[in-house]
Amino acid sequence: MLTNKQVIEKIKNAKNVAIFTHKNPDPDACGSAFGMQGLCESLGTKSKIFMDSTWATELKKIFPINKVFRDFSAKNFDLVVVVDMHIANLLDDAFVSEVKKAKDIVIVDHHPIYGEEKVLSKNICLDMLASASQVVANLFREAGITPSKECAEYIYAGLMGDTARFLHSNVDKKVFECANYLLSCGTDIQKVYDSMYRSKTKEQIKANKFFFQNLKYLNNRVGYIIFTQKDFKRMGVEVEDIKVLTNEVTCIDGIDVSFFCYETRKGSFKVSLRCRKGFAVNTLAVKMGGGGHVPASAFEIKTSKRQLKKLIPIWSEEVLNG
Repeated sequence: MLTNKQVIEKIKNAKNVAIFTHKNPDPDACGSAFGMQGLCESLGTKSKIFMDSTWATELKKIFPINKVFRDFSAKNFDLVVVVDMHIANLLDDAFVSEVKKAKDIVIVDHHPIYGEEKVLSKNICLDMLASASQVVANLFREAGITPSKECAEYIYAGLMGDTARFLHSNVDKKVFECANYLLSCGTDIQKVYDSMYRSKTKEQIKANKFFFQNLKYLNNRVGYIIFTQKDFKRMGVEVEDIKVLTNEVTCIDGIDVSFFCYETRKGSFKVSLRCRKGFAVNTLAVKMGGGGHVPASAFEIKTSKRQLKKLIPIWSEEVLNG
């Protein structure tokens, strides 16, 4: 395991850093990636962020999508930094082969590592905090550098995203200490909150209506929703317009576990899992080739909607019965 100091030294000694995170990025993936880029710049090291996934609508309001690149070549970088994940199959498919050619890979993560997972690198900086953005904030502190107001807001967005506005069971003293630190760096918390949760597009309202009309229940303890490509086309919305609804199912009284499913391409679905305290969804996610946390995880699966509806009851029993 690498210490924070060792990660900083690796960045200082590098000339060009390539920054990656998991496919279908969430606020913490983006917050830790852009926070890491801010750290590289502060340490005098050039860096670029690489992503090939679509962006949720609310993320486009906070993070500078124009600063993301898609044409990665390992030979142009002497260090790759991967944030908010540690296994190859969570990378955007377009980057996997080139990343494996990298001279040096450093992982900065907060997810637990399981024995059966194929970890991208042995150079891991792992801190079991609520978000990867917290880990990046701690790297700034270790380096004795204060992030810019803009960078602090990126990190704060990641912190707020992975704690679901400080409502998840992963919230502890360290979360609020980090939030207070970022506030002292100039973060406009109202701006971040409004961008992520208060501002809605007309397309998101359409998706919201579909969500409540098509939400299904199993044994009054499990809720699930399935969005297909045909549904998106019929509503005139994009995948990005529905992601804000991921955490809504377990907000319903009596629902312990939720499956939020959407078709990313024909015959392939992203399954986002959520659960209340006392249950765990990460074991199922890892088994299916994904990952995440005890209360919030995800995986991808090649299947049809019809087959998915048959699998969800099986998965539900697995989660509910531990």
